[in-house]
Amino acid sequence: MANVFLLPPQTTPPDEVLIRRHTPAAVGKNYTVFRDCLRWEFGFTCAICLLHERDIQSYGAQGWGVMHVEHMEPQSINAKTVGAYSNLLYICRLCNGARSDTAREDRRGRRLLDPTEDVWSQHFAIANDHLHFARDNSDADYTADVYNINDPRKVRLRQARREHVQRLLAELASERDELVRLERSLPRADPLDFAAMLASLEDRLERLRRRFTGQMWVPEDAPSECRCGRWEARTLPSTYMRQCMQMTTI
Repeated sequence: MANVFLLPPQTTPPDEVLIRRHTPAAVGKNYTVFRDCLRWEFGFTCAICLLHERDIQSYGAQGWGVMHVEHMEPQSINAKTVGAYSNLLYICRLCNGARSDTAREDRRGRRLLDPTEDVWSQHFAIANDHLHFARDNSDADYTADVYNINDPRKVRLRQARREHVQRLLAELASERDELVRLERSLPRADPLDFAAMLASLEDRLERLRRRFTGQMWVPEDAPSECRCGRWEARTLPSTYMRQCMQMTTI
Protein backbone atom coordinates (compact mmCIF):
# COMPACT_ATOMS: atom_id res chain seq x y z
CA MET A 1 0.00 0.00 0.00
CA ALA A 2 1.26 3.49 -0.83
CA ASN A 3 -0.06 7.02 -0.48
CA VAL A 4 -0.36 9.09 -3.64
CA PHE A 5 -0.51 12.84 -3.16
CA LEU A 6 -3.01 14.56 -5.42
CA LEU A 7 -3.60 18.17 -6.41
CA PRO A 8 -6.57 19.81 -4.67
CA PRO A 9 -9.16 21.73 -6.69
CA GLN A 10 -7.11 24.87 -6.09
CA THR A 11 -3.65 25.59 -4.74
CA THR A 12 -4.01 28.22 -2.05
CA PRO A 13 -1.25 30.78 -1.40
CA PRO A 14 1.43 29.24 0.85
CA ASP A 15 1.02 29.97 4.55
CA GLU A 16 4.77 30.11 5.10
CA VAL A 17 7.82 31.13 3.12
CA LEU A 18 9.17 28.54 0.70
CA ILE A 19 12.32 27.59 2.58
CA ARG A 20 15.44 26.88 0.53
CA ARG A 21 16.14 23.19 1.19
CA HIS A 22 18.46 22.58 -1.75
CA THR A 23 22.03 23.81 -1.57
CA PRO A 24 23.84 23.55 -4.92
CA ALA A 25 27.05 25.50 -5.27
CA ALA A 26 27.02 28.60 -7.44
CA VAL A 27 27.94 28.21 -11.10
CA GLY A 28 28.68 30.58 -13.95
CA LYS A 29 26.05 31.32 -16.57
CA ASN A 30 24.83 27.72 -16.81
CA TYR A 31 22.13 28.18 -14.16
CA THR A 32 19.79 25.72 -15.91
CA VAL A 33 21.70 22.90 -14.17
CA PHE A 34 19.65 23.86 -11.09
CA ARG A 35 16.35 23.00 -12.74
CA ASP A 36 15.90 19.64 -10.98
CA CYS A 37 16.59 21.21 -7.59
CA LEU A 38 14.15 24.02 -8.36
CA ARG A 39 11.33 21.68 -9.41
CA TRP A 40 11.41 19.96 -6.03
CA GLU A 41 12.14 23.20 -4.16
CA PHE A 42 8.98 24.87 -5.41
CA GLY A 43 6.77 21.81 -5.58
CA PHE A 44 6.52 21.69 -9.39
CA THR A 45 4.48 24.87 -9.04
CA CYS A 46 4.95 28.41 -10.30
CA ALA A 47 6.19 30.32 -7.26
CA ILE A 48 4.29 33.42 -8.36
CA CYS A 49 0.87 32.50 -9.81
CA LEU A 50 0.64 28.99 -8.29
CA LEU A 51 -0.06 27.15 -11.53
CA HIS A 52 1.21 23.58 -11.32
CA GLU A 53 3.17 21.96 -14.16
CA ARG A 54 0.22 19.62 -14.63
CA ASP A 55 -2.17 22.54 -15.11
CA ILE A 56 -0.10 23.56 -18.11
CA GLN A 57 1.21 20.23 -19.38
CA SER A 58 -0.78 17.28 -18.13
CA TYR A 59 1.98 14.71 -18.55
CA GLY A 60 4.96 16.61 -17.14
CA ALA A 61 6.67 19.85 -18.08
CA GLN A 62 10.27 18.73 -18.50
CA GLY A 63 11.64 19.84 -21.85
CA TRP A 64 8.51 21.62 -23.05
CA GLY A 65 9.51 25.14 -22.08
CA VAL A 66 6.35 25.84 -20.10
CA MET A 67 8.26 26.38 -16.83
CA HIS A 68 11.23 28.73 -16.55
CA VAL A 69 14.07 29.58 -14.18
CA GLU A 70 13.50 33.12 -12.92
CA HIS A 71 16.19 35.53 -11.69
CA MET A 72 14.86 37.72 -8.89
CA GLU A 73 17.76 40.08 -9.60
CA PRO A 74 17.63 40.29 -13.42
CA GLN A 75 20.69 39.17 -15.37
CA SER A 76 20.72 42.50 -17.22
CA ILE A 77 21.05 44.38 -13.92
CA ASN A 78 23.42 42.18 -11.91
CA ALA A 79 25.47 39.63 -13.83
CA LYS A 80 27.19 38.48 -10.62
CA THR A 81 24.04 36.72 -9.38
CA VAL A 82 23.26 34.85 -12.61
CA GLY A 83 24.52 31.52 -11.26
CA ALA A 84 23.58 32.01 -7.60
CA TYR A 85 20.93 29.49 -6.57
CA SER A 86 19.49 31.84 -3.92
CA ASN A 87 18.60 34.29 -6.70
CA LEU A 88 16.52 31.75 -8.63
CA LEU A 89 12.82 30.85 -8.59
CA TYR A 90 10.78 28.30 -10.53
CA ILE A 91 7.97 30.03 -12.40
CA CYS A 92 5.74 29.49 -15.41
CA ARG A 93 6.52 30.79 -18.86
CA LEU A 94 3.71 33.35 -18.71
CA CYS A 95 4.99 34.91 -15.48
CA ASN A 96 8.55 34.95 -16.79
CA GLY A 97 7.52 36.55 -20.05
CA ALA A 98 5.34 39.14 -18.34
CA ARG A 99 8.13 40.35 -16.09
CA SER A 100 11.02 40.17 -18.57
CA ASP A 101 13.80 42.22 -16.88
CA THR A 102 11.61 44.59 -14.85
CA ALA A 103 13.43 45.89 -11.77
CA ARG A 104 12.76 44.38 -8.35
CA GLU A 105 11.76 47.83 -7.09
CA ASP A 106 10.05 50.66 -8.94
CA ARG A 107 10.47 54.41 -8.59
CA ARG A 108 7.65 54.57 -6.04
CA GLY A 109 9.48 52.15 -3.72
CA ARG A 110 7.22 49.20 -4.45
CA ARG A 111 9.11 45.90 -4.51
CA LEU A 112 8.51 42.52 -6.05
CA LEU A 113 7.54 40.00 -3.40
CA ASP A 114 9.82 36.98 -3.04
CA PRO A 115 8.10 33.70 -2.02
CA THR A 116 11.30 32.60 -0.25
CA GLU A 117 11.12 35.70 1.94
CA ASP A 118 7.44 36.70 1.92
CA VAL A 119 4.46 34.60 3.03
CA TRP A 120 2.18 34.54 -0.02
CA SER A 121 -1.03 34.09 2.02
CA GLN A 122 -0.30 37.38 3.79
CA HIS A 123 -0.48 39.17 0.46
CA PHE A 124 -2.78 37.10 -1.75
CA ALA A 125 -6.00 35.11 -1.45
CA ILE A 126 -7.67 33.01 -4.13
CA ALA A 127 -11.31 33.57 -5.05
CA ASN A 128 -13.18 32.98 -8.29
CA ASP A 129 -9.96 31.56 -9.74
CA HIS A 130 -8.20 34.91 -9.28
CA LEU A 131 -5.43 35.88 -6.86
CA HIS A 132 -6.65 38.96 -4.99
CA PHE A 133 -4.77 41.34 -2.71
CA ALA A 134 -5.72 44.16 -0.37
CA ARG A 135 -5.93 47.59 -1.99
CA ASP A 136 -3.41 49.07 0.43
CA ASN A 137 -0.81 46.37 -0.30
CA SER A 138 1.48 48.22 -2.70
CA ASP A 139 4.07 45.43 -2.97
CA ALA A 140 1.42 42.85 -3.86
CA ASP A 141 -0.04 45.33 -6.35
CA TYR A 142 3.35 45.75 -8.02
CA THR A 143 4.02 41.99 -8.02
CA ALA A 144 0.61 41.19 -9.48
CA ASP A 145 1.02 43.83 -12.17
CA VAL A 146 4.58 42.94 -13.18
CA TYR A 147 3.87 39.21 -13.43
CA ASN A 148 0.32 39.72 -14.78
CA ILE A 149 -0.75 37.29 -12.10
CA ASN A 150 -4.35 37.11 -13.31
CA ASP A 151 -3.65 36.82 -17.01
CA PRO A 152 -6.91 35.39 -18.46
CA ARG A 153 -5.00 32.28 -19.56
CA LYS A 154 -3.88 31.65 -16.00
CA VAL A 155 -7.39 32.15 -14.69
CA ARG A 156 -8.75 29.66 -17.24
CA LEU A 157 -6.15 27.07 -16.19
CA ARG A 158 -7.01 27.52 -12.51
CA GLN A 159 -10.68 27.17 -13.37
CA ALA A 160 -10.07 24.08 -15.52
CA ARG A 161 -8.30 22.23 -12.71
CA ARG A 162 -10.87 23.27 -10.10
CA GLU A 163 -13.80 22.09 -12.22
CA HIS A 164 -12.05 18.85 -13.22
CA VAL A 165 -11.14 17.85 -9.66
CA GLN A 166 -14.57 18.84 -8.36
CA ARG A 167 -16.17 16.59 -10.98
CA LEU A 168 -13.92 13.71 -9.93
CA LEU A 169 -14.82 14.25 -6.26
CA ALA A 170 -18.52 14.36 -7.10
CA GLU A 171 -18.22 11.09 -9.05
CA LEU A 172 -16.33 9.50 -6.16
CA ALA A 173 -19.03 10.55 -3.69
CA SER A 174 -21.70 9.10 -5.97
CA GLU A 175 -19.88 5.77 -6.29
CA ARG A 176 -19.40 5.61 -2.53
CA ASP A 177 -23.14 6.16 -2.07
CA GLU A 178 -23.75 3.31 -4.51
CA LEU A 179 -21.45 1.06 -2.48
CA VAL A 180 -23.40 1.86 0.70
CA ARG A 181 -26.67 1.10 -1.11
CA LEU A 182 -25.31 -2.26 -2.28
CA GLU A 183 -24.16 -3.16 1.22
CA ARG A 184 -27.61 -2.42 2.61
CA SER A 185 -29.30 -4.52 -0.08
CA LEU A 186 -27.01 -7.53 0.42
CA PRO A 187 -29.31 -9.52 2.77
CA ARG A 188 -32.19 -9.61 0.28
CA ALA A 189 -30.28 -9.47 -3.02
CA ASP A 190 -29.99 -12.27 -5.53
CA PRO A 191 -26.35 -13.47 -5.27
CA LEU A 192 -25.75 -13.40 -9.01
CA ASP A 193 -27.29 -9.96 -9.47
CA PHE A 194 -25.37 -8.62 -6.48
CA ALA A 195 -22.08 -10.01 -7.80
CA ALA A 196 -22.67 -8.41 -11.19
CA MET A 197 -23.52 -5.04 -9.65
CA LEU A 198 -20.49 -5.22 -7.36
CA ALA A 199 -18.19 -6.08 -10.27
CA SER A 200 -19.56 -3.14 -12.24
CA LEU A 201 -19.04 -0.80 -9.30
CA GLU A 202 -15.49 -2.03 -8.76
CA ASP A 203 -14.73 -1.45 -12.43
CA ARG A 204 -16.07 2.12 -12.25
CA LEU A 205 -14.07 2.80 -9.08
CA GLU A 206 -10.89 1.51 -10.70
CA ARG A 207 -11.40 3.74 -13.75
CA LEU A 208 -12.06 6.67 -11.43
CA ARG A 209 -8.91 5.86 -9.44
CA ARG A 210 -6.86 5.99 -12.64
CA ARG A 211 -8.31 9.39 -13.46
CA PHE A 212 -7.38 10.62 -9.99
CA THR A 213 -3.79 9.44 -10.38
CA GLY A 214 -3.60 11.73 -13.39
CA GLN A 215 -3.78 14.54 -10.82
CA MET A 216 -0.67 13.56 -8.85
CA TRP A 217 1.16 16.53 -7.35
CA VAL A 218 4.54 14.94 -8.05
CA PRO A 219 4.58 14.34 -11.84
CA GLU A 220 5.76 11.18 -13.52
CA ASP A 221 8.97 12.83 -14.73
CA ALA A 222 9.99 14.14 -11.28
CA PRO A 223 13.80 13.96 -11.07
CA SER A 224 15.27 11.21 -8.88
CA GLU A 225 18.54 13.15 -8.65
CA CYS A 226 19.40 16.81 -8.45
CA ARG A 227 22.42 19.12 -8.61
CA CYS A 228 22.98 19.36 -4.85
CA GLY A 229 22.44 15.64 -4.25
CA ARG A 230 20.31 16.18 -1.15
CA TRP A 231 17.90 13.24 -1.47
CA GLU A 232 16.06 14.27 1.72
CA ALA A 233 15.12 17.57 0.04
CA ARG A 234 13.42 15.80 -2.87
CA THR A 235 10.02 16.17 -1.25
CA LEU A 236 7.18 18.66 -1.56
CA PRO A 237 7.37 21.84 0.52
CA SER A 238 5.46 21.42 3.79
CA THR A 239 2.95 24.15 2.88
CA TYR A 240 1.94 22.10 -0.18
CA MET A 241 1.96 18.77 1.65
CA ARG A 242 -0.76 20.20 3.90
CA GLN A 243 -2.87 20.95 0.82
CA CYS A 244 -2.49 17.54 -0.85
CA MET A 245 -5.39 15.16 -1.17
CA GLN A 246 -4.25 11.61 -0.42
CA MET A 247 -5.25 8.39 -2.13
CA THR A 248 -4.07 4.93 -1.11
CA THR A 249 -2.97 2.59 -3.87
CA ILE A 250 -1.87 -1.03 -3.88
